[in-house]
Amino acid sequence: MKTTAPLPSLPGTSNSMIPPMLIPQSPATFSPEALCSMNGFIKIGRHETRSHQVTGRGATPAEAAANFFGCQDALEAGHAAREARATVPPPAPALPSRDERLASLLACGTAKALAASDDDRLERLVKAYLLVVKNLVEEVQIDGIPQGAYRVHSQTVPGTTYVVQGRICSCQDHKRHAEDTGWFCKHALAALFVTRLDAQEQGMAVS
Repeated sequence: MKTTAPLPSLPGTSNSMIPPMLIPQSPATFSPEALCSMNGFIKIGRHETRSHQVTGRGATPAEAAANFFGCQDALEAGHAAREARATVPPPAPALPSRDERLASLLACGTAKALAASDDDRLERLVKAYLLVVKNLVEEVQIDGIPQGAYRVHSQTVPGTTYVVQGRICSCQDHKRHAEDTGWFCKHALAALFVTRLDAQEQGMAVS
């Protein structure tokens, strides 16, 4: 029977005070090396500049070769998946609801009207907002009028409608301000709201 002599202790210490990693352990065991191995360096992808080492081991040359090419296939598949993830654009942010975007357009318009102390424009913006909320604005195709014309139904006179093209409207309010460049009646403002809402949904920017 083989015995192991105790470790010498330093003065004033005992073996129990020695860190475990410094105490000799039983000899480690290792798996035997494969009989055959195949090594190589490969490049993956057309733009890859680095070489990757691939090793295949086995009990026979055929097994080592199969493992080698299996590792190569796994590397190529991983590289392809990584490139695919890199080329996929991130999802577009969700578009707020139509009501939320309409409220934002109204807030922007009223802020400008307040800054300019334009109470009349402020009132028309609010009325235009209500026309859109009540679904009284519709795009129409009218002979002789370019694309982008709108029919706006009156809130106060049932059965009465107005045709809007840009800032031009068939209402009396517009006729009184026809020479006032940049002036929009409530019907034209409502049509402008709808134009911008539709453009947002189509991914277009309208200034």
